[in-house]
Parts: sequence; structure tokens; C-alpha cells
Amino acid sequence: METPVQNSKRRKRKKIVVETEFIEPQTGFGCPFVGYFPSGYDPLKNTHQKSSSPCSSPSIEVSAYQNTTKFKTKQLQLVARAKEASVDFVGSNYCGEGGMWQPCNYLMGVFDKESKTLKVVPISGGRVFRMDARVRGVDYGDDEEGNVEELTAEERQERYRLLTNTFGTHKSRLQARRLAKSKLKEEALGDQTQIGKFYEEAATNSTVLTNEEALARANASIIRNIPPYNASATKPENIYPLENIILAEEWDWQPDIHELIAAGKNPQTLHAFQQRTDYPHFVRNRIYKLRSETGEQLDRLAHVFSYITHLLNFKAMPVSAIKQLLRARTTLENDRDDKGTSHLMESSRIPGVTLAKFLKLFSDTKGNIPREKRDLLSSYILVLTIIADGFETEPLDIAKDLKITMNDLVSRYQELGCKSQKSKGSHKITLPVPLAFPTLQQNRSRKRTQ
Repeated sequence: METPVQNSKRRKRKKIVVETEFIEPQTGFGCPFVGYFPSGYDPLKNTHQKSSSPCSSPSIEVSAYQNTTKFKTKQLQLVARAKEASVDFVGSNYCGEGGMWQPCNYLMGVFDKESKTLKVVPISGGRVFRMDARVRGVDYGDDEEGNVEELTAEERQERYRLLTNTFGTHKSRLQARRLAKSKLKEEALGDQTQIGKFYEEAATNSTVLTNEEALARANASIIRNIPPYNASATKPENIYPLENIILAEEWDWQPDIHELIAAGKNPQTLHAFQQRTDYPHFVRNRIYKLRSETGEQLDRLAHVFSYITHLLNFKAMPVSAIKQLLRARTTLENDRDDKGTSHLMESSRIPGVTLAKFLKLFSDTKGNIPREKRDLLSSYILVLTIIADGFETEPLDIAKDLKITMNDLVSRYQELGCKSQKSKGSHKITLPVPLAFPTLQQNRSRKRTQ
């Protein structure tokens, strides 16, 4: 069986070297508009047929209009009008097909055979118009725009809720349900007449507090999570009495007092003490102050350094060790030797009486250290630091020991009634008299300038 020979005539194509020119996108009426005619009507062809001269230019006018009342929305209309025809073609980008989402962008190329240049112009989807026929003399009106109903806020929220429940993700539906539950509806308030009477009584009741009175009462009822203090003190050393922080039964049970005094008094051991890691930075960098003190002030400052070390060691103690020590609190309070707790006391270097006090102040019944107890522990440390530096301290060293930022440390000092001054990148903390704690303040709204 013979197969027919298929004669395939291929069209010969010539390769032309062209110069491509890209025109950057522009805004305004100067940028190109693209219109297409879905009806198949070609106004250029009809105008050529009606024209007597084939070389005459087509009698067609193209105009672009923009809505001035809604200028920011960029609502545009493109009108193609043939002079010798009774039909105009109108396209818009805000209703019908043009009102839909236009995510695509296009490129329009114009090739000139004579100059062999190809100009490429970018066109956004909002500049492509569907040209629909409009007979002249017939009032079509803005049907698409007129049919848009004005929705109230409740109707708009209901439609958004329906859209979320139908097409939303699981997370968005959960968020919508939580928002709906958090809103208090008017029907859920009960009898509206009784509510009106309640507001009338509140307006005439003299017991209703003003904003200033409510703030004053709130500031007076604040419970400070700080060491014992004397708000009426006239001297800084009497604001936080040291005997209320280091109790009398603890004063004689500080085994490292003589070691601290010897390191501070002897210049040969001072450098070696500053290199030790079992003492905090605050104590190592201030041990030299013991050299200039004598008598009672020397013993007082050494006890402050020792107590700061004990507090920081307790703060760094693991929770498991605190729970084990809590079970043996009676042994610690009587300062007895116990095989189960002796190694913990040796590792922490905290005396038994002091350790029992720490367990009572800074831990709960289960051996955990909640946030308010941890804040109280930090307040004890900060009060002792400002006492050690003569009520004027630089908090850089203690910030390293507490492992917190400088901003958090300054705010903690302010909760103790201290003032902060910043100069040349360093902070200086002072304890002024009389003692003044930070208070709650009402936010004042700024008045808008007309």
C-alpha cells in the first residue's frame, strides 16, 4: 500500500536585526491604554471603507476620562468614537469586567518595519479596557455603579463573618469566634430601662470617684515588693535600715568576714582576690574600699559584701538543691550538721541561719522561686549595693552579676525610690530623701492642632 506524499510548503522567513527600546512605565493620561472589542467590530476598518482616499487618516477619536470625585481610586473610562458612525465604544476599569482583580501585567510591542525598531511598553492590568458598544442618544446611565448598595457597619461585618466562615483558614475562624465572644452585645445587658436608671444614679452619686481620686487611691493601695523601709526617714541610711536586712542572729555567723577584711587591707592579696571567680564582680571591684574604713564602718561594709555574695549564690542555686534544702529547714535553722545538706552548704558557702531565712523569704512551700519572690531577691541585692557605695552607685558591675540589661536594672532601682542620671553613656544611681516611689499616672491625649 502506497502512502501519499505529503507536500509541506514552509513559508520562508527572513531574519531581521532590530533595535529594541524599552519605555519605562509612566502614570497619568500619557501612558498607553489598550482596548479590545469583544463584538468583533473594527472601527478602523469601517472608517477606511467609508473614506474616499485610501491614504487618508481614520476619522476616529479616542478620549480618556478620570473620576474627579474619587480621584484616589483611579477610576478611568476610555471612549472610542468614530465620526461617521452612530455607535461609540466605552470601556471602564471600575465596573463589570474591569472592576475585578487584575493581577497581571502586560507588554505591548510596536514594530516599525522601515526603521527596524521594536518598542516595548509595559501595561498594567488596570489599563486594559473591554470596549462595549453604546448607541448614541440612548441613556444607559451608570447601571453598574448605581446598583452598588450602601452597606451599614453591621451588614459589612456580617458579610465578612460569612466570608471568613466559608473560605477562611482554621486560624482566622478561631480568631473571629474569639472576637465575637469578647464583644458585649446590647441584648445581653438585660433591661435597658434599668440600665438607664443605673447611669443616672451613677451621675448623681457623690461616691463615684474622679480620675484623680481613683489614681490617688490606687497609688495608696500598692503593696511594694521590696525590703523593709522607712518612708518618713530624713537621712538615706535610715530609709532601708541594715539591721532589718541582716538580722542580729545572722551578724555573727558570716565566716568569710575575716577573709574579706584581710584581702581589702593587704595590698599584696588584693590583686589575687580580684582575680577570684567565687565572688561577684561587684564585690571584687569594691574590695579596695575596706582599706579606708576602720572600726564599726569596716565591719559593716564587710558584712554587706558578704551578704551580697550569699544572695547571689542563692539566686544561682538550682531548684533541685533548693527543694532538698527546704526539706531540711529545721536542721538549717538550728545550724546542725547533716550529711544530706552539708555538701550543699559547702558548695553555696551560705551559713545555715542565713540559708534558712532565704528559703523562707524567697521560695514557696514547694521549693520553687516564683517571679515575685525572685524580684524580691533582686531588690534585696540592689538595696545592699547602694548601701555599700554610700547611696550613690554605678550599676554596671551588678548588671553583670544579675545578668539583666541596663534598662531593666534602672527600672528596678526606680521601684526602690532611687533616681537615675545618665551622662556620657554611664548611669549613676542615687537614693534621695524624702523617699518617693513611682506612681500611676493618667495618660493625657494630645490635642490636635487645626
